Amino acid sequence: MLCDAIRDIDDAVRRDREERERQTASRATFQRAEGYMWQIEEMLEDGAHHVPDPMVIEIARFVRPISRRLARLLTGDPERDPAQVLDVLFDVQERIQRQTLGPLGLGLEEALAS
Repeated sequence: MLCDAIRDIDDAVRRDREERERQTASRATFQRAEGYMWQIEEMLEDGAHHVPDPMVIEIARFVRPISRRLARLLTGDPERDPAQVLDVLFDVQERIQRQTLGPLGLGLEEALAS
């Protein structure tokens, strides 16, 4: 009986640790997307009409594991329009939020309200 209780506690501790690690990774990914968004917004404020190719490639590499379709939108745009890149990054953040909140069984509105 004591062995079962210890095993249950160990399992609960392990699950809690795994959840915290998953949330930390998700938060880091979300913040990275936000960092890119700030850079693009500054470019827009400065009147830039194109995002430099190295930056688009870096963002596309970041986006690809989240959505290949969104990564193709970035690399397929010959204009490298900052507004298009910003739209893709907003979509990425939404996907990250859905992945984070989905397993918790919360709706976005419920999570934001808490």
